[in-house]
Amino acid sequence: MSRSEEILNQVFSNVVQNKCIIRDSEPLMEKFVPEAFPNRDDQIRSIAEAVSPVLIGRQPSNLSIYGKTGTGKTAVTRWVLSRLADKAKENSVSNLQICYVNYRILGGPYRIIVELCKQLGIDKINKIPCSGLALGELFDRFREGLDSQKKTIILVIDEVDWCIEKERGKPQGNNLLYDLNRIQLSQSKIVIIGIANRESKEWLDAGTLSTLKTEEVHFLPYNATEIGDILRQRANLALFGAVLDEGSINVCAALAAAEHGDARRALNLLRVAAELAIRRNNKSITEKHVRDAENSIDFDRVIQTLKDLPAHMKALIISVFAIGETKVVDSSQHTTGRLYETYSKLCKQMIMPPLTQRRVSQLINEMEAMGLIHAVSLNLGHYGRTKKITLGVAPSTIIIALEEHPVYGDIIRSHLPFYA
Repeated sequence: MSRSEEILNQVFSNVVQNKCIIRDSEPLMEKFVPEAFPNRDDQIRSIAEAVSPVLIGRQPSNLSIYGKTGTGKTAVTRWVLSRLADKAKENSVSNLQICYVNYRILGGPYRIIVELCKQLGIDKINKIPCSGLALGELFDRFREGLDSQKKTIILVIDEVDWCIEKERGKPQGNNLLYDLNRIQLSQSKIVIIGIANRESKEWLDAGTLSTLKTEEVHFLPYNATEIGDILRQRANLALFGAVLDEGSINVCAALAAAEHGDARRALNLLRVAAELAIRRNNKSITEKHVRDAENSIDFDRVIQTLKDLPAHMKALIISVFAIGETKVVDSSQHTTGRLYETYSKLCKQMIMPPLTQRRVSQLINEMEAMGLIHAVSLNLGHYGRTKKITLGVAPSTIIIALEEHPVYGDIIRSHLPFYA
């Protein structure tokens, strides 16, 4: 048996034999919807009270649900609406349909309307193409098909605040919300539930906000105690008994609470910690497993962030990397002027017009806020002020994330001696 086969057999056997930690990993996954939501009674009641008029034939008000990532907005909303649908069937309310779309994933009004047509079956009746129609024509076909169904539609638009991206000073997506709310229907009704990270007035223009007339439900961030409650609930479903001590739960909860109360992060930490325990052939999940899981997750997140950066930000981070790897003694070589010069040369290599120095300064501020670089202000006397720019992540992280890029990879290899 080869060494490679021995390694595989060892890994596979370890997983098969070590069945004493994870019973069912599904409850630790982001998409899992539990039967109960600790510390969300007020929000459940508010959403239920807002949508319940459909059970007696009345049209509910539009609803705005907002709160930071990982506070349970989407899971609670979908759970309440699934129970509403069950109750509607019990009470012979046959004309209710619930539709769910995600603005960020679909990316714009046209694809949202197409997806709604699919969910409602309108695409088969009115011949809705995936592309090619004018938005106005598409909307007319949607309206006609919707009205012909004689239904009450509860439309959930998740991550709806992504429509604040602007082009020529006009928010994209506001018109969609406005048009959906003002749609002229004689036989059907439509109710809009928007799920966002911010309060409506922070991202909607005044006209659309006034037209929607939404009720609002706020999901506050979880504190460490509340996250601990969630972890215990999910651990009881996912793990075998006595494999997780209270100390490990507290560490998971504290780490997630420190990051704006994100329960999803806590669950991800617990899941990865459990997997690490299995890989190490341990019989329980310890605080060390949780700490190691945090390091692993953070590393993976930085790698993905670097890979997902827009082209000009990638060019800037590679430029900072290249300047740092030259090992120059003179610290003035690390300033914004040198960075812009290096960045401009890189843009020329990529046949990409460089941004203005002012726009590059804005990107530097954004990347500093992301923790990818450090920018320290320097006073050069009569030469004015500048910033010293250095990497905020390890050079090895840049290498792992970007070395396979056809252009950036060559630059990385040209600055590292072990590639020679």
